[in-house]
Amino acid sequence: MRLTNLLPTIAAVALLQSDIQAAPTRPINLPQIRSTTSYPPIATPQRLTLLLTPSLPSYPIPPSTSNTTSSTPPSPETPANTTLLVSTRVSPTGAYPFTNSTFEPNGPDPSTPVPFTWMKVQVSRQDGGGVVVEWTKVPVDVEEWGMWFDVAKLGDGGDQGEKERRVPLSVVGVSPDGIQSFWGSGEVVVVEE
Repeated sequence: MRLTNLLPTIAAVALLQSDIQAAPTRPINLPQIRSTTSYPPIATPQRLTLLLTPSLPSYPIPPSTSNTTSSTPPSPETPANTTLLVSTRVSPTGAYPFTNSTFEPNGPDPSTPVPFTWMKVQVSRQDGGGVVVEWTKVPVDVEEWGMWFDVAKLGDGGDQGEKERRVPLSVVGVSPDGIQSFWGSGEVVVVEE
């Protein structure tokens, strides 16, 4: 191949390079990142923790109710009734995965997703002694929600003859559509009078 055949190609490349170098450039404005700027945390999936705590240090059980259970709903006016506190906090570090979407089976349109703003909660004795708090509607993402119950449902000490004892409890929370469920536990101290 002769050099004279390559001269037009070399001239075209040189001309192209000079056009690129002569073309005006405009600066690119990039945002300045400062070390003092705070950025929102990285999004993580939300999680829910279901906790049960007593509202009193101990629950007195009067002698007349220590061996019976009541099937009537508890009422704030009855002295034998008191409260348990349930927490339904939502946070990135919670115990169970949480999706802020549910369906209202009894709502106007059961097939349309709605925000998960309340759940059904039930409290039971872990020793098989039965339900302490029947299914109750509780808001989602609250620190303390009081639930009335009859202290007689905490039962007696059996043959142990103990005046003061701990009663372990389980709490279950379920979304309105029943798809999401959560568990927790707690215990209360009862004192036989």
